[in-house]
Amino acid sequence: AVVSTQSTGKEAEKIEMAIRKREQDITTRERLLRMKDEKDKFVDSLISTLESEYARKMADYEDELEAVREERREEKKQEILRDLTKKRQEEERAQEEIEKKRQKEEELRRFKEERMKSENEAKIAAAKQLEREAEAMARKEARERERGRPTRDTIFFG
Repeated sequence: AVVSTQSTGKEAEKIEMAIRKREQDITTRERLLRMKDEKDKFVDSLISTLESEYARKMADYEDELEAVREERREEKKQEILRDLTKKRQEEERAQEEIEKKRQKEEELRRFKEERMKSENEAKIAAAKQLEREAEAMARKEARERERGRPTRDTIFFG
């Protein structure tokens, strides 16, 4: 009987412990359910905050990226304009050099023409002078022949 009382006491103790354990488990379950709701609200809040932070940072990044792209487009545009201006200036310089060369050649051609013209005029003038001198000499010889004096031809050729 003592053994059975002890076993009954142990069983009662086990039952009481099981009941307390069950009550504690129910309390823990209720507390965990409340905590799950709070955890879900916290996680939702955290995810919402992170998503809005991500969206803000992404928008900032997109704005910065667009600004950099615009800056690069502007730099490229300026570079193209500088290249075109430089090319145009080089072409203008080349045209100016060609024009200067053409003007020098034209000036040289005119100078040569004028020199040839003045040389021809000088030759013509010299020829006319020689012709006048020859005519004067011929008249002089004719007069001297009329007078009977010896002329240059009669002195040299006899």
